[in-house]
Amino acid sequence: MSYIEYLLFLIMVNFLRVLPCRFVLFFLKCLFYIFGYICGVRKKVVIAQLRLCYPEKTFSEIKQLTKRIYKELAITCAEVFIFDDKYFEGKIELIGMDVVNDAHEQGRGVIVVSAHFSNWELGAKILAKEYNKVYGIIKAMKNRYFNEYINKSRNKAGIETINMKSALKHIVAAIKNNQIVAVLTDQYASKQGVKMDFLGFETKVYTSVAQLALKYKVPVIVAFDVRDDLGYHKIYFHNPSIDYDLEVNEENILLITQKINEHIEDYINNYPHLWFWVHRKFRNYLKNRG
Repeated sequence: MSYIEYLLFLIMVNFLRVLPCRFVLFFLKCLFYIFGYICGVRKKVVIAQLRLCYPEKTFSEIKQLTKRIYKELAITCAEVFIFDDKYFEGKIELIGMDVVNDAHEQGRGVIVVSAHFSNWELGAKILAKEYNKVYGIIKAMKNRYFNEYINKSRNKAGIETINMKSALKHIVAAIKNNQIVAVLTDQYASKQGVKMDFLGFETKVYTSVAQLALKYKVPVIVAFDVRDDLGYHKIYFHNPSIDYDLEVNEENILLITQKINEHIEDYINNYPHLWFWVHRKFRNYLKNRG
């Protein structure tokens, strides 16, 4: 079954690649609207989490925001799987790239933290082009054929993937070699995480970046891609102002984790349509309410 799904995906991708970009975007927006909003693939999860985090919004506003979320997911899908580099020419602006350069010049490696936000693959590709290589921490997908396909695409762009399950020794080796490691930390952390408020509600978050930052004094940068309605991208890089001389203990690890998460929360609150709301971030809340 996994191979059949993969073949269908390949057929659609190769078909869409020969069509005009405008048609591709129109087609995928319709597809995501039908399967996401009309048929309801993860729609209940999206709406429940939006209502949880934004109780001041009316249900009509929540529905409109949900539609826009699926629309943005369609655009991201087109950008990641269909469009080539030529599509992005003149559409990308880097803001704050100097903080990455300054961090890299320290010679202790760099950890770039982001979220499943807008086109989260784009920033890693930009960094890989700038620094020849980037190590990306990934969670393996259930469909191994699709997993191999997307990782091969990442490798081609200069992103060397590291499986999350065996990531630690590879991350340490990379930062000791003054390499850049990119990681997304916004998903529910399950057994590996600790309980912490996010967008005002308790969930489980990853603390590994904070642990590495303190133990190895590796600078941390947070980065976000913001796509506007015309398809132009601004990729922002921020220095979260971490005190790397703090003692390695639970209190300081949580303090740094919170600092990083505050940046993620700010971008979600400013651009809620660009976040990956289909992920069950607040799963305990959803479970308790059916």
